[in-house]
Amino acid sequence: MLPRVASVFVACGIAVAVLSAQAPADLTGQLARATALYDDGKYSDALKSFMAASESPEASTALAARKGTVLAALRVGEFTVARRAASILSTHEADAEALTLSGDALWAAGFFDEADQDYARALVVDPR
Repeated sequence: MLPRVASVFVACGIAVAVLSAQAPADLTGQLARATALYDDGKYSDALKSFMAASESPEASTALAARKGTVLAALRVGEFTVARRAASILSTHEADAEALTLSGDALWAAGFFDEADQDYARALVVDPR
């Protein structure tokens, strides 16, 4: 019985290692798929793919996916989803696009004062 349990643990460990090794590439592909769907006007499908890609351990992939999540969510009227994704974007102090998208999500949800604060922060980062 003990050798069987040990072999199950080893197999599980190998499976986790393989899946985690594939995850960043898979999620980068998911981001590319989401972007293509968004560009084709398939916003609901793009939203699902952006949300999946936002779980990437790779910071640049996750950030781009969260930006896409906000854009797609606003297109389909999922204001709560947009606001949740925007709450993470608002922490990117040096990214004017992220701050602007955060402001857009807050504005769409009716949080006008908070949106104005994010827009003002974005203008400090990039006055254009």
